Amino acid sequence: MNPAALKVNLRDLEPGGVLVVNEDASPSRTWGKAGYEVNPLEDGSLTRFQLYRVPIDKLNAEACEGTGLTGRATSRCKNFYALGLVYWLFGRDMETTLRWIEQKFGAKGSVADANARALKAGYYFGETAEIFPVRFTVPPAKLPRAVIAK
Repeated sequence: MNPAALKVNLRDLEPGGVLVVNEDASPSRTWGKAGYEVNPLEDGSLTRFQLYRVPIDKLNAEACEGTGLTGRATSRCKNFYALGLVYWLFGRDMETTLRWIEQKFGAKGSVADANARALKAGYYFGETAEIFPVRFTVPPAKLPRAVIAK
């Protein structure tokens, strides 16, 4: 999460919950824009959560290197990087999302490539970083089959 997302969504996280924060998005001015007087990563206010600080901007930029995208366009891929990390953390497969990226951005080859690279890089970061003491398995939900009215 970036500072603004943290401010809006923190109340939904249970004590002891996993909190992944993009530490690259945390200059003091950014925290101020999000309504924080002090950086919550530094003041101890997040101790009730399992806090993981990940340099998502930096790692995403490295993953997208060589795709030909501008810095701004590369930055837009960081949500896929974070999603890849969440997929690893919760034992989910990325194949459906990789197919969706190809369908959505396939005509824009470099965009599709960068988003797929970011997703995979986030996943493999989780696999290799050894910062998470546990990994969760979340099986697919068993939902009733949808009926489409005619």
